[in-house]
Amino acid sequence: GSRTVVASHWPVPDDFGATQRLISGLFDPNAKAVGEAMQTAAERLMDDAETSHPYYWSAFAIVGDAARPVQ
Repeated sequence: GSRTVVASHWPVPDDFGATQRLISGLFDPNAKAVGEAMQTAAERLMDDAETSHPYYWSAFAIVGDAARPVQ
């Protein structure tokens, strides 16, 4: 019954805690929707020199309703 799934297109190792930081960002209480939270979390990784390469943040995609808040 899920309306939204976060999927990875390839296995991403958790170097520098990138995956944990990205997924944790989905639960940002200030975000209005899961899509906004994912974008903000990815931008934080992009701004970090250790995780700025797309390898660390671009594997993940939201499938479904990205406008809904995470509950």
